[in-house]
Amino acid sequence: MTTRAHTWIEYDLLPWQRERNIPTRAYCPLAQGGSSLQKRMMNNPDVNKMAESHQVKPMQIALAWSIRNGDVLAMPKAVQEQHIYDNAAAAAIELNEEEIKILDRAFPPPRKKMPLDII
Repeated sequence: MTTRAHTWIEYDLLPWQRERNIPTRAYCPLAQGGSSLQKRMMNNPDVNKMAESHQVKPMQIALAWSIRNGDVLAMPKAVQEQHIYDNAAAAAIELNEEEIKILDRAFPPPRKKMPLDII
């Protein structure tokens, strides 16, 4: 199933798919360019600290967090050739449990059902 990957799907769609072993193909896994979510992610001090620690870009940390469970297949945009390499390298980033907890707290799933704009 293809969805626009934002945390809204984590309330009921993603758990439903996981129960049925249906992978999710994330369209716009890093939020739309210039969106408030993308700005929050890229300006988050924890994301930037992790990027520095792993010697990668903040977007790569966000992408690694999105695909960490192996059942979300991301399709990030790549305008420049370097973006292709950066996106591919994100798959090799291993976030530790503490980093995942920090990101989960910073970008929590919704507490109620949210409308999905693209499915």
